[in-house]
Amino acid sequence: MTFGEKLVRLRKEKNLSQEALAEQVNTTRQAVSKWENGQGYPDTEKLLIISRLFQVSVDSLLKDNPEVYEANENGYYVSRECAEGYLAFERRVTRKIAMGISILIGAGIPYFAPKYNPAGIQNSYLFAALILISGLGVLVPVIFMDRPYTRVTGEELLLDNTFYIELKSQYERQKKKFVPIIIFGIILFVAGIFLYKQFDQNYGLIFPYRELCCVLFAAALYVMIFAIGVLDSYDTLLNSAERMNQFHVRVWKKLKDKIVK
Repeated sequence: MTFGEKLVRLRKEKNLSQEALAEQVNTTRQAVSKWENGQGYPDTEKLLIISRLFQVSVDSLLKDNPEVYEANENGYYVSRECAEGYLAFERRVTRKIAMGISILIGAGIPYFAPKYNPAGIQNSYLFAALILISGLGVLVPVIFMDRPYTRVTGEELLLDNTFYIELKSQYERQKKKFVPIIIFGIILFVAGIFLYKQFDQNYGLIFPYRELCCVLFAAALYVMIFAIGVLDSYDTLLNSAERMNQFHVRVWKKLKDKIVK
């Protein structure tokens, strides 16, 4: 894909006419037309303006790319830089979500502790409340944070063919790494349920099984949420067409479009 072809695609994705783009870049419509037809390149200053306007690097604009995978004029073109940024962003967000949920579950450890030390019941409940607040302190900012990749998650995507193949290979390697982790998380979760059911009716036990269950649940959910989140981010890039055809995704997209309008 040449610079001119990329410029046409980016301009259409922003619903800009050549005149509107020319106005934002401080040039003429004729100059934009020449760039899009491969008859020249903008100078450095205008390249930087275009880069900021479309949120892509100058290098990705100028570097010719191979034919786009499953080219579709209605799709959203995702460069290597954009895809890698999205994967890194989703990894950070998923880790915070997993950590926040695990911390909330961890509040059960001091909550159940007074059973074995009734004298410290107030301190235990206070400690549990502090842990809950810490967990919410991790989760709430994630809920309200800016989402710079909404188009990546909300539209059918276009990837360069060579990058698509490379990304698919990365995905297969990640599956080999994270699927066993997900299985391990499921085992921990089932073990926690089994432990709780086995000992819940025996009130004479001194063994802190409830606290251990909290540890198992927190660890299980952390590894499962993080692993599933990482794999899902790859699936979003590789299988966007299939995801866009899913009923709940179509309903949500229509609802969001109405809200935006």
